[in-house]
Amino acid sequence: LAAGIAMSVFGMLLTRIGVGVAAWASAFFAFSGQGFNYAVSAKYIDRFVPREHNLAAYSFWMFAGGAGAIAGSTMVDVLRGWICHGQSYPHLCMAGHHR
Repeated sequence: LAAGIAMSVFGMLLTRIGVGVAAWASAFFAFSGQGFNYAVSAKYIDRFVPREHNLAAYSFWMFAGGAGAIAGSTMVDVLRGWICHGQSYPHLCMAGHHR
């Protein structure tokens, strides 16, 4: 679980540098970390939740993940301001990379 969280945080921090080429690596780390966390959680549910409650546990976990995705999507403007330092460029956030 810690590895998945670390990958997700690293992906977010890689996005923070605001360079387009790093976006590929950023997406890879962020999504791989998220997938890893879902896999670890599924293994935990299979191991420790009684079989008759597995469906409810999976459903609740997917609901929580979906709520997190909705919360994250509403923060796009906040994150854009954080990454671009309040500047607005058509393609890049870094001031030194625009014409």
